[in-house]
Amino acid sequence: MRCANARALALGGTGEERKRTEALLSAAERHAFEEAERGGLDEIVIPGHSIGAALAVELADRLVAKKAAAPVNILTLGSGYLQVALHPEASRFREMGNRLLEGGAHWLDVQALI
Repeated sequence: MRCANARALALGGTGEERKRTEALLSAAERHAFEEAERGGLDEIVIPGHSIGAALAVELADRLVAKKAAAPVNILTLGSGYLQVALHPEASRFREMGNRLLEGGAHWLDVQALI
């Protein structure tokens, strides 16, 4: 998924990019929720790399809000979370991150600054 998609979604953008990204996230949300409902999962881990961390946060927030049948956790690698979260218009995105952490989600962010 292109970076523009993640930014448009995290910043509450509109237009075709937002619609396509929303459709992909909704499909991932349904799939993860249904798998958790079937049982046998210890946890749901949502990975995100670079700016894709924005999508991981959005997806995890949705699953926690729907009360998925397994704990929801996030793994970000080389996360671009702050790239988006520090944008002045990203209040919705910052609220998602806060809800996740306040709701007990575990979030592991791995960085390698070489």
